[in-house]
Amino acid sequence: MKDRIIQAQRQILNDLAAHESMIGELYDLYAAMHPQSSSLWSALAKEEREHSSILTSLNKLLDNGSLFWNLGEFASTNVAEQLAVIHTALSWARGSKQSEFECLKTALQIESSLIDSKFYSVVTSEAKEFTYACQALSRATEKHFQQLKDKIVEKVEPRANSGYSWEED
Repeated sequence: MKDRIIQAQRQILNDLAAHESMIGELYDLYAAMHPQSSSLWSALAKEEREHSSILTSLNKLLDNGSLFWNLGEFASTNVAEQLAVIHTALSWARGSKQSEFECLKTALQIESSLIDSKFYSVVTSEAKEFTYACQALSRATEKHFQQLKDKIVEKVEPRANSGYSWEED
């Protein structure tokens, strides 16, 4: 029984790591699409890859016998739904150039879905390392959300009354 629980928990961690890695890939595509804001996208992409590494490293806790609690609150279907959103965004980004506004909007939606899923606050463990990792990932996701939101505001305010179209980006 414990082996099945560990296997299910490992799958969720691996899916979350893949999720973060794919977000990093998407942000790399956005950096290439929009050189004027590539520093933002590249920094976000790097951090997403770091998040993936952190989540992958949590498998060691499972190997050492630690279990996670409240995973029932965060079913693997939640991750699958979010992975589907990112797959769609990646396909779209690979297929055509998107306006900077569209990239920002998509990224904001992705970061918001991570916050809304509450994985990093709902799931717990007796392992202190898990708690520290989740707190760091939660703070980083909130930071990404705020950075993207600030970028949208920065882009919108000077253009609000100018008749500017985001499609021109």
